[in-house]
Order: sequence, then structure tokens, then C-alpha cells
Amino acid sequence: MAFRAKRFLNRILNRIEFALRRERLWSYPTLAIIDPTNVCNLKCALCATGRGTLRMEKGHIDLALYRKIIDTLGPYLYELCLFNWGEPFLHKDFFALVRYAKKYALRTDTSTNFNVATGETIREIVDSGLDSLTVSIDGMSQETYSKYRVGGDFDVVMSNLRALVEEKKRRNSATPEIVFRFLVMKHNVHEMEAARRLAEELGCRFKKKTIRVDMWNFGEGNIEEQVALAAEWLPEETRFNRYKKRDEKRAKKGRVHVCKDLWQRVFISPQGGIYPCCNIWKDSDLFSDSFDGDFKTIWNNEKYRMARRLFRGKKVDLDFICKRCYESGSHHYVS
Repeated sequence: MAFRAKRFLNRILNRIEFALRRERLWSYPTLAIIDPTNVCNLKCALCATGRGTLRMEKGHIDLALYRKIIDTLGPYLYELCLFNWGEPFLHKDFFALVRYAKKYALRTDTSTNFNVATGETIREIVDSGLDSLTVSIDGMSQETYSKYRVGGDFDVVMSNLRALVEEKKRRNSATPEIVFRFLVMKHNVHEMEAARRLAEELGCRFKKKTIRVDMWNFGEGNIEEQVALAAEWLPEETRFNRYKKRDEKRAKKGRVHVCKDLWQRVFISPQGGIYPCCNIWKDSDLFSDSFDGDFKTIWNNEKYRMARRLFRGKKVDLDFICKRCYESGSHHYVS
């Protein structure tokens, strides 16, 4: 197809522009993260949605808006992630989103707490062509699992996971790849190896991930204070604690972080708002309120250009979220 060549050339150009740290881009992003919904059925303790601190308009993405976005970006993208601040399967037309992306042969991923799924959901996960499904399971018992996944039912999640594994086998389907994700915290680290063994028995890919303490108020306050306040969640071992690992990396001279999101990825809310990374939880930090108009104009607006300028060592007077970012550790830019 013609767009395959366009996609390849765009990726080459995008890599060149990233290497040159260009502020104004000719290339399009190669990955899009579109949030089907920012509504969730759980109340996870450190999530902006779960804690009720999310300051973005709530809702589900409209199919017409979604198609417009995919028709604009689809010819240039390699991958589409359909999740961020909500539970994707709460969108009644979720699988229509996956199928429309396949019009452009996009790799599609999503992530779920898997508490809301019916037999039809299980069948559609396989039928739709979804490439990868991440299931968040942070414990091997209801007590451990629900300490963080408040409102979740461990037995329901495991039943749904096993049903999906069996459906894939019955259909002899290679997709979706099932990722068993374990968020490592102080209260569940002792169950991590049991979770790994279970994932292997089921034929899932096991993935551990360190907990963040700033998802509910990213860019505000002092991160060291937040780390101290969230001590009950953070494991003692450095290898399972991203903040201890961050401090070790900071101690190494010569490390310069560059945020690739500003060149390679675009993040889109259910209402079509555009933001620079997955951490944004306030409408006031959007880089564009809507997807309306020419995307290249949005992709090269003042906030995007100034954000990219930060990583060229140039002074930026604009006060915006990227200047308040501390997630990446060491930015080495002029503020």
C-alpha cells in the first residue's frame, strides 16, 4: 500500500529531526496514544482518575472524531496505544476503534484492569485483531491485589484472563500477546515470583513495573516530599524503587535525558485535546484544546517548539508543564 512507503519515509525523517533536535518538524509522530475513555471502574490509590484528582473533561471518544484522527495520522504511524487515564473496555465501541486502526495496518495495544469483561468481550479481543493486551494484576490474593486496585476483584480478573488464554488456544490465534503486568510495591513484592510463575504457566509475558507516586498531581509540589509521603507503597530494594534508581543515575556524570515524546509521540484525550506526554492530568496543561485544524500547525505550535527547545540547551521563558517535569530525572536544559 502507498501509505507503507509514506510511513517508512516519515520514520526516517523523524529520526533525523530528533537527532538534530529540530524545534519545528516536517515529520509526523510515529506513535499515537489515544485515550478511548478517561473513566474507570477502580479507585487505584496513586492514579489521578482513581483518586478523583483528574482535571480533564470526562467522557468517551466519539467515533467520528476518532476516525478523523486516524485518517490524519494513520498513514504515518507504526503503532497505536488505546489507553491512558481510563479503563478501555468501558468504551462501548472499543473494538470498532481497533478495527478502524487496522484499515491502516497499525499495531494496536491496550491495557486493562480486566474487571469488566463478558464472554463477548473475550471473543472480540481475539476477533478484532488487537495485537497486545496488558492486564494489570498486582498480587496473588484478593487482599494483596485490592490494597492498590481498590474496588477490583482478583478472582474475576483471573477468570477473565484464563478465559482469554483458552479462547486464543481454541481459535489457534497468535494475537493478542497477553502481558501479565505486575506493579511492584512494598506490600506485594513478596508475591512477585509467584505471579511470574503463574504468567509463564498461562503462556503470558510477565512484566514487572516500578510504582510512581506522582501520577495524581504530576508537575506540582516537590517530588522528594511526595516520595516521603508515599513511603508505604515504595519497596526498600533499589531495583524495585524508581526513585532510588533515579538517584543512582543522577550520580553518574554525563547523563543527559532527552524526552523523545516531543518528537515521536502524540497523546490525545477522549475529547481530542493534545498533550505532550502520558503524565498530563489537567486541561490547563494541554498543548491544544482540540484536534481541529491542521495537525502540523498544532504539532509545531509555540508549546511544542518551546518544549523541544528545552533540550537544545536554550533559554525558554514560557512557563508550562515541560519546565516543571521531574519524572525523567536529569534534563540538563537552561531554565
